[in-house]
Amino acid sequence: MKKTLASFGALAVITIFLGPQDAITAKPSKEVMHTTYNKLPLSIRKAEGALLQQAAVNAMDLSYQVRQAHWTLKGETFLPVHQFFDTLQAELHEFIDILAERQMQLGGTIYGTLRVAAGTSTLPEYPLDLVKVKDHVQAICKVLSAYAELCRTNIRVCQDLGDDVTSEIFVTITRALDKQLWLLESNLEPDMIPKN
Repeated sequence: MKKTLASFGALAVITIFLGPQDAITAKPSKEVMHTTYNKLPLSIRKAEGALLQQAAVNAMDLSYQVRQAHWTLKGETFLPVHQFFDTLQAELHEFIDILAERQMQLGGTIYGTLRVAAGTSTLPEYPLDLVKVKDHVQAICKVLSAYAELCRTNIRVCQDLGDDVTSEIFVTITRALDKQLWLLESNLEPDMIPKN
């Protein structure tokens, strides 16, 4: 086996250990709905299931973008921002759990692996070359804002579907994201924040 690895180089190692599937673009092959006593109509449960799935994978992506910043930032305000990113990531993990559990309550199936998140997240890609605290703060503010806007849209969609429970989940998440965004952008100079 070592001879095979040496003759094919690093790409062979990836192929052998990850398998032939594309690890970056893994996506669920089909939507699975389970029977449930939940009385919401199936059409609503399916529609909300798509929202919950997307919100969960986006939160996973955001969580690891925050972790990337947490690991690689440097500067005078390193420690408080580093600790803030720990807190933010923990809160994002709570949101992921709430979204996944709601998906299951509605009879859906959550697809929550990192491969699925990498292949289906709609959030902007995180710049991997950042080092300065202010650059990481600004980048996280941008993606945090994008995720909050997606959740805000989901509030209205769930209200239109007549499901106040799922809508309230998105209200709770959006409220928390708006607060975290406010706390984080307080580290930026006013000219670093775009005007709406």
